[in-house]
Amino acid sequence: MKKLDLWLSEYAKGHRNKTNEKIHWICVPLITYSLLGLLWSIPTPEIFSSIAYLNYATLFCAFCLFFYLSLGVRVAFFVSIPILFMLWGIAASKPTRFIVPFTKRYSLR
Repeated sequence: MKKLDLWLSEYAKGHRNKTNEKIHWICVPLITYSLLGLLWSIPTPEIFSSIAYLNYATLFCAFCLFFYLSLGVRVAFFVSIPILFMLWGIAASKPTRFIVPFTKRYSLR
C-alpha cells in the first residue's frame, strides 16, 4: 500500500492552482456529506437494526477509517473529526430509514 508521503506528493502535483484549492476546500466536504447522506438512506437489512446507527454510511466510514489508519494514527484522527460531525448532522436530521425485512418487502421504521 502507498505511504502517506507518496499520496500527498501525487495529490500536490494536480492541485497547484489556487482556484482549484479553494474549490476543493468547499466542494469536497459537501460531496462527502452528500455521499454519506445517500448511503445513510439506502435500505438496510433488518439485522442492522440490532445495532444503533449501523447502516451503509457508518460502514463506509469505518472502512475509510481503516484506510486512514494505515497512513497514520494522526491522519486518521484529523480525518475522523469532520466525518463524525457529518454523521452527527445526518443522524440529527432524522432521515427516513428503510428496513428490508426478510419476510416483507419494505417497512418504515
